[in-house]
Amino acid sequence: TKAERVAQIKAGQPNGPSTSENETVHVYGHNALQRFESTRDGIWVTFVWTKDQNGWRVSFAQVTPIVPDSAAVWRALGEANTRFSESFKRGDAAALASTYTSDAVVMLSNAPSWDGAEAIRQGFSAFLANISVPNFKLTTTDILIDAGHAIERGTYEMTMHPKAAGAADVTDKGKYITVWERQPDGSWKISRDMSNSDGPPAK
Repeated sequence: TKAERVAQIKAGQPNGPSTSENETVHVYGHNALQRFESTRDGIWVTFVWTKDQNGWRVSFAQVTPIVPDSAAVWRALGEANTRFSESFKRGDAAALASTYTSDAVVMLSNAPSWDGAEAIRQGFSAFLANISVPNFKLTTTDILIDAGHAIERGTYEMTMHPKAAGAADVTDKGKYITVWERQPDGSWKISRDMSNSDGPPAK
């Protein structure tokens, strides 16, 4: 809390909130410079503290967005997409659902949205109960990166094999927009996921 940080400043040991990383504190007489990374918010925070007759107070504050290395983000999302594709082909609904944040929303063609982790898990479970996916491929077209978020645009190709006896395979191609959120541990999870088929509407 702010009160705790003020107490630490008074003791000559200012400290950041619990989600901070890479914190540095330098005390110069009646001034202290504190800087830390807020992993939850994707920002760098800088405080200049000044001591006067009433004690320590913040005399300057600055917030700077953390811009992730674009190559690292492309690599991380590519690896996440590979795991997602393999989970689909294995029919692992739990692994698919773990790719999403707890409050994520999935929006698919011609279906109600799946809101939240449990709805997403149930949605994948229901889909995979009737259909196996022997082929699934994601191709990233571009990624827009801003601090703790990345917006991915791409295409998908999949082959669906109905489990009902005698049913023919169905091949589908389409496109998607996915919003990823950087997690406190540096990993990325999906918060919004929308896709639709390139094929004509079902009659």
